[in-house]
Amino acid sequence: MSIGAMPAPSVTDDGVVAVEVDVRGRWEALALFELLQPFDPFLVQHAGDHWVVHASAPGRRGEPLTQALRTVDQWCAERHQDPGVRVDGQQQGGMTTKRSRRRDSNP
Repeated sequence: MSIGAMPAPSVTDDGVVAVEVDVRGRWEALALFELLQPFDPFLVQHAGDHWVVHASAPGRRGEPLTQALRTVDQWCAERHQDPGVRVDGQQQGGMTTKRSRRRDSNP
């Protein structure tokens, strides 16, 4: 299941949904940060090489949450990443986990 296919989260009173993506490595975090520009992203460095990319949906010009999650999915596929993704604090499933299982089951 791709993270973009997850059920709609609850929306805060101001209509903004928080998206958080756990990333290993500064350069990976910066790459995702650049892709999420329409969603006013910011970075937080945790211990060592652990970064969290935060974004908000809808984006600056009304871009929907599904577009933000599609962007994260595409980044995961291109970078071969399987990060933890949370929407309004709720963990979401990753598409790269499914892809890894398929690759492992096909010799």
